[in-house]
Amino acid sequence: MCATIASHHVRPAHADAFRAFLGRIEDGMAGTPGLVSLESYEDPRTGDLVAVGRWESAEAAQAGVPRLLAIGGRDPEWSSAPDDVQFLPSLR
Repeated sequence: MCATIASHHVRPAHADAFRAFLGRIEDGMAGTPGLVSLESYEDPRTGDLVAVGRWESAEAAQAGVPRLLAIGGRDPEWSSAPDDVQFLPSLR
């Protein structure tokens, strides 16, 4: 197993558009080989939007990146800083 965590630092004025974008990402990634689940959350302390993916393996997570990037539709103006992205292989 592998988890991916992408923290998106969203400008408050664009939070609704970013939430809708993450919904499109979740829908567009459905059926990706090796993807177990993909869900988005909001950090109430910071307003960051956080996408959490669970994958069968780190290799599957890496292989899913091109599909993710192909979805598109994200405006760079929505973010106040670059995303923080982690690939976390399971300990077991």
